Amino acid sequence: MPIIANAASLIVTATDGGVRILDAAGGGLLDSWNLNALGIYGAAGVEYDSSTSNVYVAGQNYRTVVRAGFDGTGQTILTSASDPSFGGDAPGNERLDIALDTNGERIFFTTGRGEDVAVGNLDGTGGTTVLFPDQLAPLNGIEYNPVNDKIYFINLNTGLYSANADGTGVANL
Repeated sequence: MPIIANAASLIVTATDGGVRILDAAGGGLLDSWNLNALGIYGAAGVEYDSSTSNVYVAGQNYRTVVRAGFDGTGQTILTSASDPSFGGDAPGNERLDIALDTNGERIFFTTGRGEDVAVGNLDGTGGTTVLFPDQLAPLNGIEYNPVNDKIYFINLNTGLYSANADGTGVANL
C-alpha cells in the first residue's frame, strides 16, 4: 500500500475501498473507512488537510472527488462526472490523483486516462481550468509545493515535470 500523504505524525493512504489512516510513529491503524455508501469502490489518490482535519479522495474511474472528516464522517461529493461546474467538463473526467493548495483553496488533479492537469476550487464551486490539455499524457501523480507555488507531476514516458500553479513555466526535470 503506497504512502500518499504524510501530515505531522499521520500516514493517509488510498485503498481499493477507501482510506486508511496510520500512526507514523508506529502506533498502527488509527482509522479506516470506505466510500461504498457513495457508490465509490476504489480510491486512486488521497490528500489530508491538517488545518481542517479533512481528507480529500479521488475516486478511481468513478469520476469523483470526495471530502470527509478524518474519521470518515460527513462524506461529501465535491465533483462527479455529472457535475459540469467542477471537473465534469474536464476531458476524461476520472481523477487519477489530487494535490491540495489549502492556503489558495485550490485542488489540482490529473484527469481521465492521464491526459490532463486541471485545477478547481477546493470547496467544489466554480469551474475547472485545464492547465495542460493532452500535451503531456500519459500522466500519473501530482503534488503541490506552497513555498514556490509550483505543481509537480509525472509523465509515465518522460519523467518528472514542474510548472507554476497557473500552468506556465512547464519544465522537464
